[in-house]
Amino acid sequence: MGTGRSKYTEEYKAAAVERLYEPGVTLGKVAKELGLTPTQLKMWRLEIEAAGLVEAKRRQQGGETMRNKHLFIATHAKDYVVSKCCRLLVRST
Repeated sequence: MGTGRSKYTEEYKAAAVERLYEPGVTLGKVAKELGLTPTQLKMWRLEIEAAGLVEAKRRQQGGETMRNKHLFIATHAKDYVVSKCCRLLVRST
């Protein structure tokens, strides 16, 4: 027997949350139009925004990795040919 909960796709949730960013739109109005509770729509918004923050953090960490690699090359450029440093760094990832 089912739990009585509806299943919504991630695309549907994203589209619903996207509507919240339109000028003059309220959470209550969008929730009512879509047949959702304001709490449910708010939770979707928080989940999507949190996922965006996690993705931004991942991108930032990737940039940090590249800065570390550039620092390694700059530090060892006198000891090794740059192409050798690059090969070493590619193997380490």
